Amino acid sequence: MTVREINKLVEDYIGTNSGYLNGFSYNIHDTFYHRYCDLDINVQAYRERGLTTRKAFIKILEEAKPRAQAKIIRGVFEMIPPPDEVGDDAGRKRLALHKYLLGVAARLDTDGLVETPEIADTSDVVFEALRDAEVLLNTRGPKSAVDRAHTALHGYLRKLCSDRGAVMPDDPSLTTVFKVIREQFSEFAAIIPHDAEARRVFGSIASALDSLNTIRNRGTLAHPNELLLDSPEAMLYINLSRAVLGFIETKTRP
Repeated sequence: MTVREINKLVEDYIGTNSGYLNGFSYNIHDTFYHRYCDLDINVQAYRERGLTTRKAFIKILEEAKPRAQAKIIRGVFEMIPPPDEVGDDAGRKRLALHKYLLGVAARLDTDGLVETPEIADTSDVVFEALRDAEVLLNTRGPKSAVDRAHTALHGYLRKLCSDRGAVMPDDPSLTTVFKVIREQFSEFAAIIPHDAEARRVFGSIASALDSLNTIRNRGTLAHPNELLLDSPEAMLYINLSRAVLGFIETKTRP
């Protein structure tokens, strides 16, 4: 959400009074995310940082992922419904604001972001790279996160191959370890539904990962490159790395 969108939800739709959030007592705010949004958020932790209910609500919104932000918007509408009847300018403005914020929620739901997959076991380096990528994506944008997303995927696949005792060359590239997994792991030897098409997809992914190697070296902040990726393309490569990581994790873990 942009700052403007957050202000419209907080200041214009919910409303504030002397810095407090209308209708949100401590108890209501504590249970709001569980009851209305299906989110597990520790409101007390924000209160312990010295934040008022209004500031805590805004901070939670700012730190939430897009789809969680959409849930919070819809949770507000469930708790504070728009007027049933439009009898004056204030009512019309409120309904228009409700419609606008529903559009924001719809955009957030379809933001195209592949979320970081849950990894059962890997190296500390990979976990750290995954955390770094998430922080950089949220604070500085996708251009800054491509390198760490690449490192996380590369490190994860190498660790997986090492744990399985797969035969690899020294210092294998991302493309090489993906090929090793496809050729040496039993999970990829079995025939699956639409096997021929699936193998063509895997081949296309291998080509994309090979390109990701080059792009990581020449179009990101991994090196002092002057010509960087644009944000949409950077987000595409982050999504690709996360999708491959999540697929391999699901495919190879019990």
